[in-house]
Amino acid sequence: PRGEARPTWAPGFYQGGLAATFAQGDVLAGGIAGSGRLSPVVTPLGPDGTRRGDEVAIPLVAGATRVEALRLVATPTGALAIYTTDPGANPNRLVAVPLVCDR
Repeated sequence: PRGEARPTWAPGFYQGGLAATFAQGDVLAGGIAGSGRLSPVVTPLGPDGTRRGDEVAIPLVAGATRVEALRLVATPTGALAIYTTDPGANPNRLVAVPLVCDR
């Protein structure tokens, strides 16, 4: 470790789905969190772990009641947030949401 452990955000109830990727100079850290209905969120961080903005709620696909397995993948213009919905139910879906990194 090159520094102290520091909390970056307190999203309320945290379910899991921890993911991270490096995109456009930011580390995008994601999880599934909230209060009431849980949804994917992404927080931009600097390479040293400092926050570079507020968390961004990732939209849920219509009809989804649960989200699981969030992943973040860097792209040339930002990232894709990929998640699954309603595990063990029919229908369930694999969803991809593009994220654009603006400066």
